[in-house]
Amino acid sequence: MLVVVYLQDVLYFQAFSGTQNVSSLQKDEAWRVNVRIQGCDLEHGYLCGTMEALNVPMADTPVRNFAIVHLS
Repeated sequence: MLVVVYLQDVLYFQAFSGTQNVSSLQKDEAWRVNVRIQGCDLEHGYLCGTMEALNVPMADTPVRNFAIVHLS
């Protein structure tokens, strides 16, 4: 999933929902995902947040990731 956000408009803890389309030679899958922006510092080029993927095959529970992104 590609989420494009103009950072000057980001409010902390802003949430987005959507679908991650995953394709392989065997099959196509669509995972439901929730993304939450938890921190943003434009002066230092910093963005962080969480992503939760639901209905992921072979996962008994939702898959959650925390990411720190350095923007340049």
